[in-house]
Amino acid sequence: MEKKIYLLTKNKGKLLAAKKVFEQYDIEVGSIEKEFPEIQANNSLEIANHATKEASKKFNVPVLREDHSLYIEALEYFPGPFTAFFDKNIPVEVLLKMMEGFESRNANMELAGSLTIPNIGTFDSVYSVPLEINETIQGDKRNWDKVLKLKGAEKTFAQGSEEDNVDIWSENYKKLAQKFLDILNTSN
Repeated sequence: MEKKIYLLTKNKGKLLAAKKVFEQYDIEVGSIEKEFPEIQANNSLEIANHATKEASKKFNVPVLREDHSLYIEALEYFPGPFTAFFDKNIPVEVLLKMMEGFESRNANMELAGSLTIPNIGTFDSVYSVPLEINETIQGDKRNWDKVLKLKGAEKTFAQGSEEDNVDIWSENYKKLAQKFLDILNTSN
């Protein structure tokens, strides 16, 4: 088996994080930018697993995908796996309005990684990054990134660059890179 995986994403930040990790293991990272229908599911892992299985079957290559879900404590862990939809359709001002009257600004981002290797199986890794919702809009990038920040951080994601937090977003890639190497070593 070739030492190459394909990341299913159009997100440059996810590609940057994956390449940074997989290059440490001498694993090449390609990207598949084709749209695959995203299933509606109760968690990010189901969504990521479905996508990697479909793409791996179609292209017959190892496929990696990471899906993120935002859980805002005060909003009873809304929006969950529907984060991308709400981020695109609800202005950040509306999110802050929804947060009015709540003391808790706590949130977490669940990152679910899935790696499907043809004729071998699907492997996954899930972890959570503690976040908080800023009280004011800061920065000029993506909608909700203007109020989302790492717990205890001064700057929102919209005030930083993709490179600023690449190590935080790469835990799944580290675990799945090691799993991929283990499989390569056993199959050779």
